[in-house]
Amino acid sequence: MKSSRFHVSSPTFVVSLFCLALLGLPSGCSDDGPNEENCHDEAPPATAGLPATTLRVASASLEFRVDYTAGAGRNESTVVNLSLVDLSTVYTQSRFPSPCCGSMACFSLTGSPAKSCRGGQTDGFCEAVTCPDNHVCDGETGTCVPCARVPLNADKVTVSGLSSGSVDLESPAVGAFVTTSVTPPLFSTDPVQIDVIGRDEAGYFPTYSQVIEPPDALEILSPDPSAPGPAGMSDLPLKWRAGNGEWMEVTLRSSNPDITDKVVCLAVDDGCATIPIGALETMRLDMPPEDRILMTVQRVRTQIDSLSGDNGAQLKVSSRVDFALEQ
Repeated sequence: MKSSRFHVSSPTFVVSLFCLALLGLPSGCSDDGPNEENCHDEAPPATAGLPATTLRVASASLEFRVDYTAGAGRNESTVVNLSLVDLSTVYTQSRFPSPCCGSMACFSLTGSPAKSCRGGQTDGFCEAVTCPDNHVCDGETGTCVPCARVPLNADKVTVSGLSSGSVDLESPAVGAFVTTSVTPPLFSTDPVQIDVIGRDEAGYFPTYSQVIEPPDALEILSPDPSAPGPAGMSDLPLKWRAGNGEWMEVTLRSSNPDITDKVVCLAVDDGCATIPIGALETMRLDMPPEDRILMTVQRVRTQIDSLSGDNGAQLKVSSRVDFALEQ
């Protein structure tokens, strides 16, 4: 089994890390192509993340997507974004995973998100202060403040090593940096680098850089994503060309946007995983017959760095394929 790590420091990654800590990963196939053998459940790799004391987080995501769900052939797109936030007092809504389908590799996310408020003080100025729901006490002033993600500024953000070279991200709002100018395939053979020019002052994220090797392009071998057919009434073998991912993530969800339940299965990047029949049946429970099961397969790589003070940075690069299965 190849070594793999999963890193976490912000609400975006919390659920996935929690799942990896609890669940095993399916082992893969020794060859690059499909075979008749299913993969078997296996213990998860070691995981790591930013320290719990990290309160100011930079989260960058770069993704190359291939989408077959629209029924109009292969549609390619890219995602490049960065968020800079202070999580000292943050109101979160999260769904904790439940083991699913009799498999160590899969879990389900169902029901309404659990709400919680992070941060605040209970001593000093705040000792006699009682705050209303969704508020915490500010230890410096003794006043109640709303739980919220506080966006942070930066002067410039540049991403290099892409198929189109280097690009400066635009900032449509404080704490958000994006670009829509990078055309597929997004990644080249060069390492991806992100350079953030910030400031060591209030309201800003500090200057930092991160470098990561890009993910190999994801090629699904079976089922054929351009014509996947029905999900079937037995375990579903999933085969792909093995690559350099730290892990593979397979998500099942309904084509009906009003149904928010999903099943997620995790695997090492060695070419195959088995989606258990229980995962497919879980998705079918609340789905009318005309709806389809949407499957997303991702090859993921991450770089996590603790910075000065309570600052931390995480960079995620992924190659993704989306396709649909008939029930």
